[in-house]
Amino acid sequence: MSQGLSVLICGTGISSQYLAVRYSVNTPMLQSFINYVLLLCVYTSILAFRRGTNIFLGDSLVLMSAALYAVSNVCQEYTVKNLSREEFLGMIGMFGTIFSGLQLKLVSY
Repeated sequence: MSQGLSVLICGTGISSQYLAVRYSVNTPMLQSFINYVLLLCVYTSILAFRRGTNIFLGDSLVLMSAALYAVSNVCQEYTVKNLSREEFLGMIGMFGTIFSGLQLKLVSY
């Protein structure tokens, strides 16, 4: 599943660059959204026909993390384009510290 996601992300980068250079069209968010929708459709149908609770739990966690990764990329792109670099780096540092602290707290016990 991760190889399919990697291919889609790579395809997004290549097609985004091609459209930007050749046609002066800059739509990486739309391309990412379409790739993730296609990924959702393909792997949801695969998951529907599998058996077993652990398989379903693991695959659903992977799909949720891929969706959250997509949301993260879109939010980062929006922040970089509409706000200053200092604000972006400050937000990354603040939220990274908060989440790393929570993970440290949960994993250490």
